[in-house]
Amino acid sequence: MLADLARKGEARCRELGGSLREAIDFYVEHMLKINKSSSVAAVYAYACEVFEQRIKNGQNGKDHFTNGKKAFNKFLPVFGERNVATLTLPELTAWGAALPQTISSQNRILACIRSAFTIAKDGGLIPNNPLDGLKKFSLPASDVEFLSIEQTESFLRSLPVEWVAFFSTVLFCGLRREEASKLNWSDFDLSRGTVHCAAVNAKKKRARIIQLPSNLVSILQARVMDVATGKLRTGKLAPNSQIDEVISETAQKAGIEWKQNYLGHSYCTYGVAAFGFAETAKKAGNSESALRKHYVDERVSREEGMKFFSITL
Repeated sequence: MLADLARKGEARCRELGGSLREAIDFYVEHMLKINKSSSVAAVYAYACEVFEQRIKNGQNGKDHFTNGKKAFNKFLPVFGERNVATLTLPELTAWGAALPQTISSQNRILACIRSAFTIAKDGGLIPNNPLDGLKKFSLPASDVEFLSIEQTESFLRSLPVEWVAFFSTVLFCGLRREEASKLNWSDFDLSRGTVHCAAVNAKKKRARIIQLPSNLVSILQARVMDVATGKLRTGKLAPNSQIDEVISETAQKAGIEWKQNYLGHSYCTYGVAAFGFAETAKKAGNSESALRKHYVDERVSREEGMKFFSITL
């Protein structure tokens, strides 16, 4: 019986351009990889332990850990029982691209999962990181979409009151939402109309002081005082970490079909029109060449750009 199976196997392998010996060697190597690897669920549990210890030691902040848990809340239901050795980069990339999230959120989710795999690899749980070689998703310049002035006003007016300062800062100041989420009220000097983004909070790890447009200064001045205590606000600009949830609920309330990276694209599109590439790139913490790559032409007039930066509430 075994001899018959071997003959059939050899014949099948020849049809595919190989041999039975090659098939056996391939399968043995595959099983060895699996035996040396762990499940996705086990990797997540281990990464959580490592992160909790790092937070205790002051090596990592809680925000990174919180983002990681959110990412795995989406990842585990699909891949939790899989052995990491069976995962492939194309498969994981396709999963990330299909998430109903903005491109920046898709990139952030995959980056969090890759970090967990790296921790597991360093800890000896898995031999390889299936997300090594991952490339960020991006939109070509022609596909960049942004909020209209009317949509911007509607979005801001539909926000919960405690979130208006945060989203106004992201829309009118050039900071990425991840950078703005790390700001404290004390980082603002409203008498001078500036905000300080520390290097540790900046994506490019370069500190910058940003001159705020007058409309944003007005919006923040109206909200810097805590009505309940009669004192200036302290602590984080963002009330909590539920940014995606707030965007989803507010967009629905305002009747806006939310698009990929609407906030950043809106700032850059109107900023280029109102202030030019150089100033907009500087405030956004990016290079002028990178900005020109994604905003190759002025999509709106200078008049519309100035009107965007005149929005008040």
